[in-house]
Amino acid sequence: MTADGFAKVLQASPGTAARNKTLKADNLMAIRVPVPSMAQQHAFEELCQQVQQIRTKRAPQAAALNALLSSLLDRFFKP
Repeated sequence: MTADGFAKVLQASPGTAARNKTLKADNLMAIRVPVPSMAQQHAFEELCQQVQQIRTKRAPQAAALNALLSSLLDRFFKP
């Protein structure tokens, strides 16, 4: 998704016209992709787990709020 990444993919794709370019699997596999450190990956995973726990706790409240919103919309907009 970055300009550098796109340039690497273009470099690995022989051909001149964009619609005729091919990407060989070996060339694709040779592209080095930077990844975050393991510490950053673990921190992100912990954050994702916390978000999921919060979503699980709030699910009943979200359902009740959706029902309330539907009820209010019916009350205000139905004759």
